[in-house]
Amino acid sequence: RGIPATIKFLLTTANKPYLPNINFNLSHSGDYVVIAIGENALGVDVEVIKDHFDHDLLAKVCFTINERKQIGNLEDFYTFWTRKEALLKATGEGLIDNLLEIECISHRVKRHKEIYALKSFLIDDKHLLSIAYDENVEDVYFWEITAN
Repeated sequence: RGIPATIKFLLTTANKPYLPNINFNLSHSGDYVVIAIGENALGVDVEVIKDHFDHDLLAKVCFTINERKQIGNLEDFYTFWTRKEALLKATGEGLIDNLLEIECISHRVKRHKEIYALKSFLIDDKHLLSIAYDENVEDVYFWEITAN
């Protein structure tokens, strides 16, 4: 079938670009650029783990009481932060004003009548990645491609 001569991106009502029959999402932070590609809705977020700002203040505004109780270190903070961002990208909402309405402790989260699976992991000692995807997806694969 080959590669089409042109690729036309469409926009959702929230102005999220998409390709018909292919979903993708991008994130970048620090040394990494991440792309997630699939047939179903998905979102991805990667963040550099920084300790140079007031995490506690941000946690009070962005995390539920239950999430704040679970935060024991910076990795926990960034796990919840990247999960929320990945979930909102998967739903096409983008970052919303009230992050307290979403709780991302579980590996499965319901949002707008859809259930999303959440996976989070450290890429290295200073980058954390989370991906949100349709709970019915059975296989998720990860590859690292370096510029060297």
